[in-house]
Amino acid sequence: MNQDILLLSKITSRDKKALSDLYDKYVHYLYNLIHRYITEVHRIEKVIRRLFDCIWKAPQSFSESQPFSKTITIFCLKIIQREKTCSPCNY
Repeated sequence: MNQDILLLSKITSRDKKALSDLYDKYVHYLYNLIHRYITEVHRIEKVIRRLFDCIWKAPQSFSESQPFSKTITIFCLKIIQREKTCSPCNY
């Protein structure tokens, strides 16, 4: 079992430290990814916060059939798209 799957399993059991560890592992990657589409720091942080809220609320939604980094990239891009669709004047 790889580290990400183990952390997700712990998050399913409501382990806040596991969520924190996952956040620490991916926050810089996510920040750089989001920054390609959104330049405002507070909006980047909002997308990251929404992603980790989703992970906390439904860790089982994150597929084990593909690498976790790919799964969070897809989720992140969907959140960005929703943000842009909901607030077209802000981008």
